[in-house]
Amino acid sequence: MKLEKLQNENDVLLGKHIVKAQQMRNEDINLLDTTQELQFYCLQKQEELITIKAAERELQHFAKIVKEEKLQDFISSQGVTWKFILEHAPWWGGFYERLVKCVKDPSWKNSVTWKIKDVVLIHGTHKSKLLWNLGIIKEVIEGKDNLIRSCVMKTAKGLIRKLVQLLYPFELEISLMYFYEFVD
Repeated sequence: MKLEKLQNENDVLLGKHIVKAQQMRNEDINLLDTTQELQFYCLQKQEELITIKAAERELQHFAKIVKEEKLQDFISSQGVTWKFILEHAPWWGGFYERLVKCVKDPSWKNSVTWKIKDVVLIHGTHKSKLLWNLGIIKEVIEGKDNLIRSCVMKTAKGLIRKLVQLLYPFELEISLMYFYEFVD
């Protein structure tokens, strides 16, 4: 019964992925005003396409594995339950947190004292950090462990919320009077 439920959930996810891919194929493209905007838009779409193709391959591979009889027997005999972690945040899962820590150690970011009005560079989709956005911290959000896990920043495009692993602090604070209008 659980295996059928898992297969149905997998089919639903695969269906959603296919629908999203079809929507993207049928999406109207509005011409942009500058070459830089066009380049940025193309890079975004290229990254989305790469992500979708990778996800499709993974889902197809996973669907084949789930349908294997040995795995079905094992899952049903062990009472396996599936728990999913937040997308793009593998450090939120215990096993994945240790795995990511082995690959790159984000612990230095937990030692940073994140404060309101701090200026940060926000990790973007471009390789060049020159094209990443700047932000000013408006709110810090703690996790269950009382460590700051994410921040709300004011950027030129509005308020956004990002995990601290995607923030790079500058060693300066907005203190000049004419910047307060931007912060508030």
